[in-house]
Amino acid sequence: VLDAIDCVIWEPDPTPSSGAAIGDILDALDISYDYTTSIPNFGEYSAAFICLGIYSQNYSLSTAQANAVVSYLSSGGSVYMEGGDCWAYDSARTIYNPHFGINGTQDGSGDLYTVEGLAGTMCEGMSFAYAGPNSYIDHIEPLTGATKILRNSGDQAGCGVSYDNGTHRTVGFSFEFGGLTDGASPSMKAELLEDILDFFGVTDTGVEGDQVLAFRLDQNRPNPF
Repeated sequence: VLDAIDCVIWEPDPTPSSGAAIGDILDALDISYDYTTSIPNFGEYSAAFICLGIYSQNYSLSTAQANAVVSYLSSGGSVYMEGGDCWAYDSARTIYNPHFGINGTQDGSGDLYTVEGLAGTMCEGMSFAYAGPNSYIDHIEPLTGATKILRNSGDQAGCGVSYDNGTHRTVGFSFEFGGLTDGASPSMKAELLEDILDFFGVTDTGVEGDQVLAFRLDQNRPNPF
């Protein structure tokens, strides 16, 4: 019987909320994860969730940290990252934005009250009231090959983008996942996170009784084979 950790939640946000919300859903799904406020060794995980917060209580990636995220993606990793300033303001954005398929078009303002999913995407039919921190919410649009999946219903500006470039997969939000308010299905945080996990190819690694779990080689990074 083997065991492994599927995901890592890295939450340097000084006023955290999303990490706990993500962790609660992973617990309910019996998906294993580590939680940390310090940059992890991404290569130990199949997927990473990075929560950077919203101005003025936000965290900006350093050049070294941005390069670590890009290196992980280049090796085939999957990353969800959220932050109000990380896409259109922070200086390190030029390092990682292309790898998330994101064009940060504006620094934004404090006008995000309803987040809605776009037709034909993993978020189709979803609509969330947003009650999280609401300041300088970056406007984000997809680069070639990426997909806008969420927008601000007020000004139609993008606030969520997914990207599958064939080597790695990413999802970027310019708001806090923890600030979404659950409504009727499919407008529930658990369903949104399940869609992201499906997109990343993260599966349940729980072992019950005498079951023996078979692992994909790509779950073990760096791959010794």
